[in-house]
Formats: sequence, structure tokens, C-alpha cells
Amino acid sequence: MVEGLPSTDWDSRVLAMGGSLLQGRQWAEFQAGQGCEVLHGSGDGWCALAVVKSKLGIRYLYLPYGPAADSPQAFAQAINALRAAAARRKCAFIRLEPAGDGVREQLILAGARESAEFQPRRTAVLDLTLPDEQLRCAVSQSNRNLINTAERRGVTFAQAGPDQLGTFLRLLRQTSSRAGITVYSDDYYRALFAAFGSQAGLHFALAEGQTVAAAITLDFGPTRYYAHAASDYELNRRHKAAVPLLWHLVTEAKAGGQTVFDFWGIAPNDDPDHKKAGLTKLKLSFGSTVVERIGTWEISTRPLAHLAYNSAKLLRAG
Repeated sequence: MVEGLPSTDWDSRVLAMGGSLLQGRQWAEFQAGQGCEVLHGSGDGWCALAVVKSKLGIRYLYLPYGPAADSPQAFAQAINALRAAAARRKCAFIRLEPAGDGVREQLILAGARESAEFQPRRTAVLDLTLPDEQLRCAVSQSNRNLINTAERRGVTFAQAGPDQLGTFLRLLRQTSSRAGITVYSDDYYRALFAAFGSQAGLHFALAEGQTVAAAITLDFGPTRYYAHAASDYELNRRHKAAVPLLWHLVTEAKAGGQTVFDFWGIAPNDDPDHKKAGLTKLKLSFGSTVVERIGTWEISTRPLAHLAYNSAKLLRAG
């Protein structure tokens, strides 16, 4: 594992192994812009992008949705390389979220323990290779009606540049206040656009000259990710533009040649009272399929420091 941004051909290697956006070069660039030390490494059948994090005075390596490996044996090699990198940087543990056949068994062999979910364990994905009519018919009847009548209600769509992020951020603050959810700082979203460049999209739904709903998408290889969304509650109640905007993003991705639409994270269970239950229902109403990963795991590299970290975290939670 070496420090710094990976080479420009890094993404093709990640994609060849079915890796995630969060193991890609633009994500590394974004993390570096946030002041994090970024490490990357690869070997025969594996590649890994890690960020050195520090919390409660403890350093650790974090691999969001990584590493990517094409076999259990390659995954085991990646773990060895990560252990060495963590030791050199005096990290207490490695937090990782891999995918792939045989990965769970290798994690157990490595002494890893499952921890609280960090990145969403479950997401909803839509297969864009399906015929247009089949995609449309899979949408719930109520949402299909909203989509079919959007033009009649005067709803239009526009793609904006980073200079119009202020409009999105205004809607995001409204959504955060209304729903009681935590969002990132304004600088976070500006840095995200700076790092992803043309792979990031800012999309608006408009009605009567006003922005009703907005969304940020991130494209990585064949997949479009529905990363962030916001709306004006009163305007959206009147114009019902959020659902047609989401469908617009789906059809635009398909027209652009992408084959997967990832709705990015749903509730970890089917509890109707879960705080994400409503959002989950919306994402599944488009005919999407639930994909479940094995979750977030941690491997101790300095057991006493790791224990101290977990103890401090419990004290803070209490």
C-alpha cells in the first residue's frame, strides 16, 4: 500500500472486479481534498483504496465498500497488505466493507468482527438493460401516474453546473430541518463536485419558474448513483415533482448507455417504523431489486488501542 492518489487507469481495475464508486480514483481525490491521507495498493486479483481516519484520538484504516478482490485467496492477500499498512501508520484497526463470494469466511479467519453498519448494508438497484416499457411498468401505479402527468402539471427538468449548488444546498437545509436528518457542510458538496468533475451531475425539477426538487448523481463506469436529494416541501406537495425527477434520472442514465441505477442505501431491515422506511418504499417503488452486502467489519491491529476506542465510543453513546 502506497500513499497518494492512484493512477488514471485505477478505475478500470476496480470496475473489472465489480468494485464500488467508493474505491474509485475520484473518491480518493475527494478524500485527499478533505485532508485525509489516502493509500492504495493492488496485487494479483485485488485492489484496495484506504483512508487513514482519526477519531477519539485513535487512528484506523477505512475502506468504504472495499477492498475489491476476484477470489477469496486474493482477498486474503489484500488483508495482509492492509495489516502491514496499518502497522506502519500505527492504526488500531482496519474497518472494511468488502463484497464477493467467500469473503465472510476469510474475514473470520483474519479475526475480523462485524461492527455497526457504516456505509449502507442494503441498497436498491435497477437493471437498465431491461426494455423501456418493462422498466416503466415496474414502477408503482401511483408513481407512474405522477410521472405520466408531470408535463401536464408544468414540471420540467434541467441539469445545472456547480455554480448553482447554492440552490441545492438551500433545499437540502430545508429537507434536513423538516426530516430531522444530519447533512454535510456546504463545503463538503462543493468539494465533491470539484473531485468528480463531469462524473457528478446536479439536476433540478422546475415548476412555475421555481426549483421544486434537486438531486446529485455520481457516475462510475456502468452505474449511476443517486447520491443526494432534496426538495421544497410546500412546492413539491403542490407540483409533485420529486418522483418525476427521479424517473428522469433513471431514463437519462439508460439513454447515456449506463446499465445500472443504484438508489444508494435503504433501511437495514423491513421495519415499517424505521426512520428510512419511507425513503426505502420510494426507492423500491421503481421496480428495483434489493442488494445486500455483508456489512461493516473491523480487524484489530493494535488490540488494546482498538479496545480503548470501542470503550470510548460506548461511553459517548451512553
